[in-house]
Amino acid sequence: MKSSALLIGVFSAWAGVTAFWIALMIYRGVIGMREEDQVFLHKGEESLVRAQKEVAEKLKRVSPYLLWSGILSAALLILFGVLWFYRGWNAM
Repeated sequence: MKSSALLIGVFSAWAGVTAFWIALMIYRGVIGMREEDQVFLHKGEESLVRAQKEVAEKLKRVSPYLLWSGILSAALLILFGVLWFYRGWNAM
């Protein structure tokens, strides 16, 4: 029974981290829709440059959280698989 609780705990942690990772992916996608690769501007449109810099800054701020939550999600999934396999191996 103890191993079942551990499996449920690891699975719950994985589900939470993965939900956070997916939410960050969606947030990055929504922010990234407003980002342009090249901006051709006339005089008086300098405010658009500032807006593009703000979008780039937001994307830069989200990137480390996105990376580490993805790595943590993968690690928890591997841990869950190893524990599940170990539990099955011991049951034989």
